[in-house]
Amino acid sequence: MHDFGISRPSLREAVRILESEGLITVRRGAHGGARVLRPSADVAARYASVVLQHRGTPLSDVLDARSIVETPAARLVATRRDRRRAAKELLHLVDHTPSAELSRGHAFNAKLVELTGSRTLKLLTTMLEDIINAAAEAAIGGAHVAVDVFVRESDRSRRSLITAIGEGDADGAERAWREHLDAERGLLTEGSDRALADVFPSQTGKNAELVAARLRRSIVTGELGENDQVPAEAHLTQQFGVSRPTLREAFRILESEGLIEVRRGAHGGARIKLPTEDAVARYACLLLEYDRATVADVSTVRALLEPSCASRICARHDTVAVAKLTEAVDATDAVVDPVARLDAQHSFHMLLVELAGNRTIGLLHAALQQILEAAGRRSAAVPGPASEAAQHEGARSHRRLVELMQRGEAERAEQLWRRHLEATTTYLERTGSVLDVLALR
Repeated sequence: MHDFGISRPSLREAVRILESEGLITVRRGAHGGARVLRPSADVAARYASVVLQHRGTPLSDVLDARSIVETPAARLVATRRDRRRAAKELLHLVDHTPSAELSRGHAFNAKLVELTGSRTLKLLTTMLEDIINAAAEAAIGGAHVAVDVFVRESDRSRRSLITAIGEGDADGAERAWREHLDAERGLLTEGSDRALADVFPSQTGKNAELVAARLRRSIVTGELGENDQVPAEAHLTQQFGVSRPTLREAFRILESEGLIEVRRGAHGGARIKLPTEDAVARYACLLLEYDRATVADVSTVRALLEPSCASRICARHDTVAVAKLTEAVDATDAVVDPVARLDAQHSFHMLLVELAGNRTIGLLHAALQQILEAAGRRSAAVPGPASEAAQHEGARSHRRLVELMQRGEAERAEQLWRRHLEATTTYLERTGSVLDVLALR
């Protein structure tokens, strides 16, 4: 209170927000107090699930996103110099963990991604696994025979993957892991592919958290719409059977998640805000800062997401999407100011992912893009030959991409875009943007 010059109630509000974000744990009593916790991907997954549920995202969309994000991990591990040691570590995990346990959890998946050395990739895959495991529990519950078959097939595909990694067969490793993830997607969505619902209904048994969870669900389901006035405190305290301070704690939680806006004064009150990717991006950035992830690492993972988006638009011959991308390139070429031109180029990346149609990838990509935009503006603000050359080369790649997409050349479009993004990562490294994400603040 002395350090920040605030009252005890204000401090307690701040503590409650940090507690809801999983950054501290508060113990009551004579020997209690607040202790710091490591930031957790579970909280980022919870934020992401709220956005996905509100947008009516089906489980298949999340599983498809995991295939896009996780499949390249197999290729990356297979190209490592110490790939034989990596293969031995994975084999040891398979041999010493019951197959049934592996099928339910994600120990093997987590180890595979860990071996890539990418902190950003580890964060995204952990978030997806958390959402999938929570959403799929009921889907697997009654399919005991199918699960038994899947367990055997999973063990076979893991061993095929390990063999390919040990032999340095990057194509074989990627193919084996894609087949495994596709099989799992088929099992989890068999007979039903409803939209995600109640993925993380509540995190604790605390009254404020339970009240926040019930109000959150009303927002996610559309029962409470954007700009709707939240019912008066007197009504809610009676409805939920809680005290006014408990209700206000619940409001602070929802406010920190960007789901309500509280206005003070005679005409104030709480109004509903629709969930957006901002809360996801904020917490994901916090995790990457804590892990000292570099901007180059974030850029490398973006290079795993976008090429498949370009390929998918081409493969379905989406002329409307290609026309929108062409318009975006034309508009970018007309911009003179380097910072404004860079913003326009970043918007092109966002549009490409959006038009690909996978909502989950769009959400994850938006979180990464906020970090890369901050790094890009920092570079563009210091004009020079390297910055101008990078923007010029970027413009050429954007133009070339839409030309290939207009001709429906999906494979060449994907290859071009991967090379462009890899070159962007190299540029970031060369110009000093290999700095920790924390340095961007």
